[in-house]
Amino acid sequence: MVDRRLNVRFNITTPGDEILSYPLQFKVRMISLGGMLIQTQQSVESNSTLPMELSLHTDKAVTFIGRVVSCDKMENDEHSHYNIGVQFTNLRDNDNALLKTFIDYLAELEAKDAGGK
Repeated sequence: MVDRRLNVRFNITTPGDEILSYPLQFKVRMISLGGMLIQTQQSVESNSTLPMELSLHTDKAVTFIGRVVSCDKMENDEHSHYNIGVQFTNLRDNDNALLKTFIDYLAELEAKDAGGK
């Protein structure tokens, strides 16, 4: 899924459930049941872990620990950014099922878009 905006929000939180004092804005470039590839202007240390939440609806959220497996700086003539690979860890069974439903939904949207082109 490339450059598609949906009503989805990721929050990076501290263990005390407070939002971190610095915002981390990023685009989700790819997502699977195992993790995601994000693009951001800020680097994150490899092997670090971040409590994260994926809000799909106002009453449904997937909470997990994101383990940074890669952080690669990408540069071109105009801009630079980081591609960060995040592995989902500590997903509960119901969160895993909710994530699978969301990924299936994205795949369905992508198939419809491909059929219409």
